[in-house]
Amino acid sequence: MISDTISAGYKWLLRPSPVYLLQNAAGKAVATNKQCSHRYNNPDYFVPENKADKLELRDYIERCYIRKYIDPRTKLPLTPEQKKLFKAHFDFAKSKRIGITDYIYQTEVLTGKCLLEQSINGLAASFIDVAA
Repeated sequence: MISDTISAGYKWLLRPSPVYLLQNAAGKAVATNKQCSHRYNNPDYFVPENKADKLELRDYIERCYIRKYIDPRTKLPLTPEQKKLFKAHFDFAKSKRIGITDYIYQTEVLTGKCLLEQSINGLAASFIDVAA
């Protein structure tokens, strides 16, 4: 589009035409179909590549822990041990005056390690084989 504008002697500035609009639509279609790598054999638990992806992953994880009480790695209900471990993380965040959303973002999304795999306050993380 820029080269066409220059070759026309700058009679118009970046005038869109149907050809450019189709190319743009095709470019966007390719970008939206991009494959994301994921962890724990769960396509919803993907590896974030940018800030928007990180926020989307944080929201998914928070929804799993707080609203649905499921393990975000396997989509299975949390066991009593996992509930205790998550409560310990929740209480730790509360004691540090950090919201649980920010805590999940800092300790799980940015580190890439699930909260249920991180020991805290003497509670050992259960090492469940999630790949099986």
